[in-house]
Amino acid sequence: MRSALWGTTVGLAAVAAVAIGIDASQSPAPGGTRQAEPPAYRPVTSDLMNDVIQPRHVKLWLAGKSQNWAFAEYERHNIGGALARMTQAIPTYKNMSTASLVGSFATPELADLETAIKARNEMAFVQA
Repeated sequence: MRSALWGTTVGLAAVAAVAIGIDASQSPAPGGTRQAEPPAYRPVTSDLMNDVIQPRHVKLWLAGKSQNWAFAEYERHNIGGALARMTQAIPTYKNMSTASLVGSFATPELADLETAIKARNEMAFVQA
């Protein structure tokens, strides 16, 4: 009986805390006006390169060096997809088209990597 009463008390306290939190988030700012929502987070090129692309490069390199060709192909494919999404998220970089930059510096290398991975050729992989 005592544990049921304790559980009910804790449950009601949790519900009250959530209700207070919801009410506080919906109440107007001092002066009677609502504050504007903060702007949405918009990653910049360096954010995406450091957080998304670079870790995949590391995994790709380790997979190729250990001759885990299935995983190497998986990471190569994911790098291409991540770069494609980056071109949509950041259409221009320093007044240049991100898609054309990716097309010129990454697409040929990803194609060379694909060839090396399919051939299971570590030397070609390292060169690519």
